[in-house]
Amino acid sequence: MKIANRERKHETMETAPKPLGPLTEAIRRSMIANRSRDNSFELVVRSAFYRSGMRYRKHYRPIPGLKCEVDIAFTKAKLVVQLDGCFWHGCPVHGTVPVHNGEWWAAKLKRNRERDEFMNQELISAGWRVLRFWEHESTDAIVSIASNEVAMLHLVKRTPSDAERQPTTIESC
Repeated sequence: MKIANRERKHETMETAPKPLGPLTEAIRRSMIANRSRDNSFELVVRSAFYRSGMRYRKHYRPIPGLKCEVDIAFTKAKLVVQLDGCFWHGCPVHGTVPVHNGEWWAAKLKRNRERDEFMNQELISAGWRVLRFWEHESTDAIVSIASNEVAMLHLVKRTPSDAERQPTTIESC
C-alpha cells in the first residue's frame, strides 16, 4: 500500500507542470530581494503609526489555529491593517502579470487574491474589522483612515449599551 502511494505521488510530481526559471540573473536577484514582511512599505507605514502615537502588533495571528498572519493589528480595537503590494495582490491600477511564464504567474496571483478574500471573511467572522491598502496609497491617508477607525471602534466599545444606560429601579409592593 505504501509503495503504491509513493508511486502515485511520484507520478503526479512528474506530470505537474514545473515553473520556468527567471529569464536572467538580474530578474532572479530581484525576485529573491522581494521581502514578504518588513518591506519598505510596511516600515514606512508602521513608522507613521508609531509617530502618531498609535501602538500595534506586527505580523500578528489574530485567530488561533488559523494560518493567518496580518501585517498590523490593533488588538484592543480588533482592527487589522493589511498592506498589499500592487504586484503580489493584483492591484487593479498597477497590477501586472509577467510575460515570461505568464500562465503560472496568473494562477499564482489569482490564488493570492483568493487567499486574501478568504482571510478577510475569516477575520470578519471572528469579529475583526479589516482595512486593506495598496502600496501606492498615501501613508498619511492610511494613518488617517486607520486612526479614525481605531477611535471609532474604541468609542463603540466604551459606549454603554441601552441596558446599561437604564437606571435599575426596585419597586416595592
